[in-house]
Amino acid sequence: RMLTTAAKAAAAAPAAAGAAASLAGKPTLLKSAAIFGSANALGFGISAATGSHLHLDLIGTGVFAVAAVATAGADARQRCSAGAVALWAVKLSSFLFYRALQTQHDGRLTEILSTTSGAAGFWFISFAWGWVVSLP
Repeated sequence: RMLTTAAKAAAAAPAAAGAAASLAGKPTLLKSAAIFGSANALGFGISAATGSHLHLDLIGTGVFAVAAVATAGADARQRCSAGAVALWAVKLSSFLFYRALQTQHDGRLTEILSTTSGAAGFWFISFAWGWVVSLP
């Protein structure tokens, strides 16, 4: 089941990356919303298709790295700050994903993610949280 989830995520990743790349020249807030929206839509798709909890922190936290790099400004300080955020996001999401793989279950979310509407609500809140936190 984990391999199926990983395969689906890998298959959908190029589409999400392509959507983010098509935002070149767009306002930063729109880029950020599109990146967080794409990542959370992918997360919802995996949750709805598999019922798995393993990908939640990987996608929900890892998307901060993508958003930071994609919305970094031209100034050296902005790029340095974006790099620090990306490094933090990769480190944290990697640790949380590793922990999820070790435990194979997150009891805090079993009830919420047991229905499609619960999963949709979870991923919408994840999108809103990510986008608001990434605001300047």
